[in-house]
Amino acid sequence: MVERVAVQIIACEDLYLERVRQATVSWPHEDVSFDGAFAIALTNYATMDWEYVRARISEAGKNESAVGATMPLVNRRVRARARRRAITAREEPQ
Repeated sequence: MVERVAVQIIACEDLYLERVRQATVSWPHEDVSFDGAFAIALTNYATMDWEYVRARISEAGKNESAVGATMPLVNRRVRARARRRAITAREEPQ
């Protein structure tokens, strides 16, 4: 509660998964949803529960054939790009 107002929040992993799901619509073209997934992955890379993300994508693959087949591809590209950017950022002199 914030000042007696109930506030609902979404975990960054679930927000990331929603952006990845939305990015499947225009795949392999990258759109605003892809950019959103990338921003979430980049800013939360070290703290994201990637095992949870993998399990949810696997679950989607079992339950939703078209989306579930594309989500791993989007996730792989987003994570690879976020990982490269995070490594580059650490190596840059301050």
